Amino acid sequence: MIEILSDGRDVPTSISVIDAITNKAIASYEWNSWKMNDNKVLYYYVLTGLSSGFYRINLLGLSSDVFKVTDNSRELDETTLIRYSMRDNRQRTDSVFFINGLQFFFEFRAPGGFCDDNWRFAVDNEQFLAPSGDIVELYSQETTQKVFTLGNAMGCPIWYAAMLNRILCCSYVYFDNVRYARKDSNVPEQNLLIEGLKSYVFKQSLQQIGEVSSKGTSDIFIIIVSINSSDIGQCTVTATGNVINVIESVDKSNYTITVEKYGTATVNILPEDGYQVKELTVDGASQGALSSFTFENVQEGHTMSVVMEIVEENPTNFLVRNDLPNVYYSSTQSAVDAIKTAYPNGLTQNITLTCIKPATEKRLSGTWIAELSKWNEKSICCLIIDGADRLVYDGKSLGGLQFKEVNNVLLRNISFVNCANYAGAYSPSELYALNFVGSASRNARNLLVYKCNFNGVYPSDLTKKAWRTIGSKYSENLTLLGCDISNDYGNCMKLTNCQYVSLIKNTISVDYSLGVVAHPSIMTLKNCYTLNVEDNKMSGDVRENYFELSNVDRFYFLRNEVSGGGGRAITMSSLGSMKEVVVDSNLFVGMLNGPAGGWMKEYINLGTAKIDRLCMNNNTCYMSGKFYEQYITKGGTVEDAYIYNNIAINATGTSTNSINGFIINRVKSLHTGNNLYESMRGLVVSPNADGESDYITVDWTTGRDVAKLQVAGYEANSIKVEDGTKLLEKQNGGDSYKLIEGLEYYSNMSYFPDADIEYKAKASTGNTRGCYNLAGIAIDETQEVTGYTGEDYSEVKVFGSTAQYSTLADSVLRLKHNTPDRLKLVVFSVIGSQHSDLILGKSGIMHTSPVLDANGEYQEDELYTINVD
Repeated sequence: MIEILSDGRDVPTSISVIDAITNKAIASYEWNSWKMNDNKVLYYYVLTGLSSGFYRINLLGLSSDVFKVTDNSRELDETTLIRYSMRDNRQRTDSVFFINGLQFFFEFRAPGGFCDDNWRFAVDNEQFLAPSGDIVELYSQETTQKVFTLGNAMGCPIWYAAMLNRILCCSYVYFDNVRYARKDSNVPEQNLLIEGLKSYVFKQSLQQIGEVSSKGTSDIFIIIVSINSSDIGQCTVTATGNVINVIESVDKSNYTITVEKYGTATVNILPEDGYQVKELTVDGASQGALSSFTFENVQEGHTMSVVMEIVEENPTNFLVRNDLPNVYYSSTQSAVDAIKTAYPNGLTQNITLTCIKPATEKRLSGTWIAELSKWNEKSICCLIIDGADRLVYDGKSLGGLQFKEVNNVLLRNISFVNCANYAGAYSPSELYALNFVGSASRNARNLLVYKCNFNGVYPSDLTKKAWRTIGSKYSENLTLLGCDISNDYGNCMKLTNCQYVSLIKNTISVDYSLGVVAHPSIMTLKNCYTLNVEDNKMSGDVRENYFELSNVDRFYFLRNEVSGGGGRAITMSSLGSMKEVVVDSNLFVGMLNGPAGGWMKEYINLGTAKIDRLCMNNNTCYMSGKFYEQYITKGGTVEDAYIYNNIAINATGTSTNSINGFIINRVKSLHTGNNLYESMRGLVVSPNADGESDYITVDWTTGRDVAKLQVAGYEANSIKVEDGTKLLEKQNGGDSYKLIEGLEYYSNMSYFPDADIEYKAKASTGNTRGCYNLAGIAIDETQEVTGYTGEDYSEVKVFGSTAQYSTLADSVLRLKHNTPDRLKLVVFSVIGSQHSDLILGKSGIMHTSPVLDANGEYQEDELYTINVD
C-alpha cells in the first residue's frame, strides 16, 4: 500500500517498478485518488502481482530501498507478516486507513517471530473466602503475554524497531493473522548483535487479543462474504455495527468482516450501476434477493455468498394486483393510478400489489418514484405494497414514495436506496425516501412500514448520504416495524403534528455531517399524543440528539440499545405538561463522545419539559463517552418521579471526571431506590434553585451520599460501591453489559418491568437490577393471545376488550393488542352506524363521533364494534 497526501494542486507522477538486477523499469502504475476534503487529496495504490525477484520503486524523483518478493516457504517461515490499521482517520496524520468508507491495512513483513520460552501467564481475578474456608471465584480472566523477537541471526536495521514501535500505536495489529497489542508501555528492547556492526535484535512484549476467554469462546468472530466468480466487480461490501474491520481481497472476490463477540453486524451489498443482488445466501440458506443482512448477538463465524444480475434498465411487468391477477404493471405509479381509478371513492377490499420478480425501479422524472394523493379517506381497507424482498426503489438522489392525504397503507419487504442525498441532483423542497402527509384540516391515517430497508448512501460516493429518510406531517398511526435504516446523516425521521408514532424493533445506524441540516437526529418530532420507541438498536455519530421531542404528551422508551452517539440520547421540551415519560429497561452505552455544544452534557435532557409522571427504572447506563462532564438526566419540572432498579457506571476510565446520575431541576414528589452506582458523583439531586415552596430540595451535598439520601427518605436499598469495583461482564473482560454472575443486587419488584431488554419475563425470585434480568424467563412470542387494552385520552380512563366502554363523542381512544409477538401485524376495524375507523398496527388511536341527522345535528353517541385481525 503506497500513499501520498497532497494539497491537490499537483498530480504525482506514475509509480515505476525497477528490476534491481537489470536496473530496468518493468511496470508503471497510475495512482488512484480520493478527495478527502477541499484542501487535501490522497493518492494511493495497492501494489500486488510481482513475481519473485528483487525490486525498487521510483516515484517523485526518489528511489526506495531494494526489496525482495519470494514464494519460498522456507524463507517466509523465518518471517512474520504484520498487518496494521486504525479505527478511523482522525488519530494519525501520516497515513490514511479509511478510503471512501473502506478500511485498508498496511503490511510489513519482518524477520523474526515468537519463541515458546518467552511466554508469560497472568490472571485478573477476584475471590471470596466463605465462612467455611472455601474459596469462591467471583470472576477470573486469564491472559498470556508473549515476546516477539524482531531480527534473525543476521539482525536487522534499527529503523525496523522504530517502524514496529509506530505500528503498535495502531488500533488493529495482526502478527500472522493473530491480533496483539503492546503490553502496557513496553517498547522494543534493543540488543546489539555484534560489536561494531549496526545490526540489532529487538524484544517486544505483546498480549494477544481475542484469546479464549473464561466462557470458552473467542472475543471476535469472522464473517466471510464471497462474490460469485462471474460477478466480481459488480458490487462492493460494507458492514456497520460492532464491526472491527472489513478487509477486501486484492481481486475483490471476498470480504473478511471481523465482528465483536455478542455484537451486531449489518452487512450491506452495494451493487454497481446496472446490477442488483439476485441471491444472497447466509450459512448455506438462501435469503432471496436481499441486499442487506443483520447478524445479532454474534457468537460464531458466518459465511455469505452473493450472486448478482444485470438490472433491467426499465423493468417491465414486475407488479401484479391480487384483484386482477392477470394484469401486470411496469411501474408503481401506473399501478397505484390504476387502483385509484378502479376505486375512486376508496377501497372496498384490501388490495395487495406484489413484486413478482427482482426489480429495481428508478425515479425516471420529477422528484418522486411514485405519488398517491387525496384518496381512501373513509375506507377501512388497506393498500398493501409487498416487495417480497425483490423490489428495490432507487430515488436517484431525490424522493422515493409520497402519500399525501391517503389513508391505510402497508409497505412490506421493500428496499429503498439512494434517496434524498441530493448527490448531483437538486430539488427546491424537502424530500424523503418515504413521505406521509395530511393537511391541517385532515390527518393522514395509518402507515405501517414493515421489514423494509433504507440505505441513503450515494453509490458513486459513499461519503454522501441521505439528508432525510422518513418524513410526515399531519398524520396519526405511523409505525416502523422491523426495519433497517442506515447511511443517513441529517434528520433521519422528521415528523411534525404526527399524533401517534411507533418505532418498534428496528436497527438504525446514523451519521453526522456538519452543514447538511440544522439539527441532525434519528427523530425530530413536534406535537404528538404518543411516541412509542421499543426494542430498537440505535447507534451512530449524531453530535446533538438522537431524539429531539417537542410537545409530546406521552413518551414510552422501552428496551432499546443506544450506543456510540456524539451527543445526547434524548432532549425534550414542552409548552404544556407531558402526561407521562417512561424510560425503562434500556441499555445506554458511550454517548456524549463529541457533542456539538459544550452545554450538551446529559444522556436525557429534560430541558424545559413539564412532566406529570416520570419513570426512570431498570436501565443500565455504561457512561464511557469521552466528554468529561456527564449526567443521566438533567433539567425538567416534574410532579412525580420514580427512579428504581438502575445501574449507573462511570466507565470513562477516571473517577476524577464529573459523571453524575439523575438530576432534576424541580420535583414535587420523589421516589427512588434499589439503584446501583459505581464511580458516580451526584446520584439523585433536585436543587430547586428558585426555592419554590411546592417542590422538594435535594441539594448536592445530600445527593452525592447514599447514606444522607436514605436519611432524607430516598434511595432505600440503593448502593454506591467503591470506585473501581467490577459490576458488569464488560468490566470483567467480557462483552455483555449484564451483571457478573453471582452478584446479588436485586430489584424492587413494585417497579419491575413486564419484560427486560432480552424480552424475558420476571421470575418469582432473584430478579436483578439494570436492563438485563439474570433470573429472566424467555417470553414465548408465538403464543396466541387475544384481546386488547384501551386508554381514553380525553377522559383519562382505561378499559379493555372484556366489557363495553362508554365515553363522550369526540374522544381520542388508544387501543393496544395484547399479543406478546412484537412483529405481529394487527388491524383494528372499528365499525359504527355512521362512522368507521381503522388502526393499522399493534397499537394506535381512533376518534369517536356522534350520530348526526340529515342536517348535521347531534342525535346520539355512536356505538362501535371493534374487530381485530
